[in-house]
Amino acid sequence: MGWRSQRLDDGLRLEVSYDSIQMEKRRIKVALRYSIQLANDSEATSWEMSVDNHEPGTIREVHFPFLSGLVKLDNLIMPNHSGQLLRNPGEKMSDEIPNVHVEYPARASMQWFEYFSSRAGLYLAAYDQDLNYKQLFFGRAAAGMKDASMWIVQYPFAVTSTTWRSPELVVGIHAGDWHWGGDEYRRWLRSWVPPSQVSKYVREMTDSDTDVFIKDVDESLVHNYSDAARMALERPLHCGTMFVGWHYNGHDTYYPEYVPIPDLGGKDALTSAIDAIHTGGSHVSAYTNVRLNAIATKTYKDSGSAWAVLNRTPGTGVPSLSGGELREDWNPKWTPARRGEGSHAVMCPSAKGWQDHMVAEVSRIVGEYHFDGVFLDQAGSFYSELCWNKNHGHSNPANAWGPGYVAMLRRIREATRALNPDSYLWIEGMNDVYGQFIDYHLDKNQVWEPMRTHPEAETFAEMWRYSLPDQIIVDDPKSYSYLPSKDPAYGDSYFFVMGIRGYGMLNELAGSSPEQKQIRRAVTDKIRRLWTAGSDYFFYGEFRDTTGLRVSPPELFAKVYRGANGGIAVAAWNAASRPTQAVVAINLRRLEFSETGDLSVTSLDTRQPLPYRIDRGVVQVKLRLERHDIDVVEIRTAK
Repeated sequence: MGWRSQRLDDGLRLEVSYDSIQMEKRRIKVALRYSIQLANDSEATSWEMSVDNHEPGTIREVHFPFLSGLVKLDNLIMPNHSGQLLRNPGEKMSDEIPNVHVEYPARASMQWFEYFSSRAGLYLAAYDQDLNYKQLFFGRAAAGMKDASMWIVQYPFAVTSTTWRSPELVVGIHAGDWHWGGDEYRRWLRSWVPPSQVSKYVREMTDSDTDVFIKDVDESLVHNYSDAARMALERPLHCGTMFVGWHYNGHDTYYPEYVPIPDLGGKDALTSAIDAIHTGGSHVSAYTNVRLNAIATKTYKDSGSAWAVLNRTPGTGVPSLSGGELREDWNPKWTPARRGEGSHAVMCPSAKGWQDHMVAEVSRIVGEYHFDGVFLDQAGSFYSELCWNKNHGHSNPANAWGPGYVAMLRRIREATRALNPDSYLWIEGMNDVYGQFIDYHLDKNQVWEPMRTHPEAETFAEMWRYSLPDQIIVDDPKSYSYLPSKDPAYGDSYFFVMGIRGYGMLNELAGSSPEQKQIRRAVTDKIRRLWTAGSDYFFYGEFRDTTGLRVSPPELFAKVYRGANGGIAVAAWNAASRPTQAVVAINLRRLEFSETGDLSVTSLDTRQPLPYRIDRGVVQVKLRLERHDIDVVEIRTAK
């Protein structure tokens, strides 16, 4: 082992090297070097590693950085979809659940996580522009360990006589809570990922496209194309529609053959229905799935095995006994499933033939069938995979998934925008880098129980909204952990404050009483009105979470927005069942708002001035809210 420290003009660098590594039974000829660099006046350290493999085998995993013996902090957030929070995480680790982890680029939507309290935090991130498969871990690293650790598992697959170099890894030991990490990660991501060119329709939408089923999973007819068009036109113009099961022969069946259903009139009936929706001034998108290929299809029989993910039996490193092809069973009600032919093979996104097929399918959907948008199911959700098929163009199993989807989504975006410059794409799940090619994400946080990081994990959509405020997300009502959001009449107000566009706000919630349904319609109408009136904040501005914000009473749920034209808005929801005289305090300096000149402080709901006072850059506003009511405090420089 050797080491040296070096003073730089802007900081300090430590280098550590090993010519070989002592394992449990023998010393192996693997040279390892890592460095840690700290810039002056920075709370972040930059870590890098290189591994030279002179052994005949393959180095599959590297656990680095590995931070152990951590002091007790209050919370852990991990980027599972829009974010999940585990309170007192060290106490939640046990022999049954020794650690928690997420894999990037899905389920994890970003390459950072944070262990923190209100006054200090530990940030760990990979700044990997190649989107290689990796896992973010927290907990006990081995049997007998009690102290918590944080580490990142990377998969170099370094064969003999090769050198692997890590991406930059960043450890931040900082004052303040998790927002430090969100700021740091956003800075890095924006340094190389361009923003998405979001369509005007999506930028200003209040409601996501909502499902209308044509054929169901058992191939039974739910609505024909003309009935689906009629239902779409009965919705308000701001509420688009997604056709599900519109292709032969229903939902979760013959993926990826996206052709209109012949016994419903085929292409002519479908395009006639879509054109009628356009004539009525509304929008419609098509459901597709970019992960799966049904083994019952001609596409699979011709090429599916060549494109499929080649898996390995867990823990053995050898091809699985099933032939190595990764398959998933999603639809037991489908007729081929009863014959044992209902499996869907998982396609490797790096396989160029699979990319070509999906680009052609989606292009036809937009160009020939006239759909405005396309939903790409499972692109950013469920689990990313390692693929051992050497014929797919990826250099090793770890760079099959992320780079493959980046290439596929780029090609789909270019093709669909060439056909229709106003077309839009949305995906299930979310990914920070994929977002440059899509218009919005469908958050699946907590929807599937097995995908939680821990049984006691709570949703924490603030992680995504604060880190990537320009990337739009939608979700089902009642999907989040904040208890008042479960209210069948008023719960959508959680979406309003968070800026999460409604997916299913038009749908009636099962079990709701007629009175609750009536109240909910009034609530969602007010949400749409306030979002639209405050479009400078909610559609074109930036979510700032609770930066510089203090509110009372505690039942007031509130978040801050910076407007595209410089104003500040505080979206507030009185989640209590009684009226409240709320106090909203905003630190203008924390939000970099100019204090010069007089202020205009108004209610966005009533357009009336609100009483306030200002002291040393902090504006304190009084806001009366009725039980369960919502409003927006708007602060501008008076004209």
